Amino acid sequence: MLRFKDINLGKRIWVCGGGGSLLTVIPEKIPKQDIVICCNVATKHFENFDYAVFTDSSVNYYDYYLNLNKKNCKIIIFNEKGITVKVKDETYYIEKEQTCKFDKTSNKSIFGKDCVHIAVNLAWMMGAKEIILAGVDLKYINENKKYAYEAIPTKDIPSGLLQINKYGDAGGQGKQTGQYMFDGYLGSSLMYWDEINEANPNLNIVDISIDGNLKLYPKKSFNEVISY
Repeated sequence: MLRFKDINLGKRIWVCGGGGSLLTVIPEKIPKQDIVICCNVATKHFENFDYAVFTDSSVNYYDYYLNLNKKNCKIIIFNEKGITVKVKDETYYIEKEQTCKFDKTSNKSIFGKDCVHIAVNLAWMMGAKEIILAGVDLKYINENKKYAYEAIPTKDIPSGLLQINKYGDAGGQGKQTGQYMFDGYLGSSLMYWDEINEANPNLNIVDISIDGNLKLYPKKSFNEVISY
């Protein structure tokens, strides 16, 4: 992590998850001086962005990962040194540790419960003056669909890994909370935001997932954010 310390000091950094609100983002309207970090399937939404971030080995079997050689970005993989890719730019591997406290003296990232948690840690490490969360809805678009884009497997997935992924994405297996359907991953991701916020109370975060379930940070529309 230390190689990324303050490399984008004073810039605004977008951290993009794959939730439905990502579809409100118009890539060409994002100011050119801003930095864009895409997590997992969010890489499908952009032709050009700065960083692709991944945290588990399942991505090695999906189109959004295997097609990154067509994108102009750097790849950062956390704690999964077995993954290899062919890209034009560099690939970085960063270890995680069991903490939710951001630390600019540590060469490891927080543990995190999902990819966005860790990408926010990275954006903070880079010296972001403000972090914009896009597509971080932590809810289902409808009862069965979580992501703005489908993750399409292009390789044979090990059966054990396939079962884990099916369970995590199956809306019908989740618990009903209010009007939204949660599975285990959505619930743990939402609760871990509370831990991050408590451990790092001065994060300057704006969330453009207006009707998302994350309520800790100020919410603004995409048009509001790009207007300042």
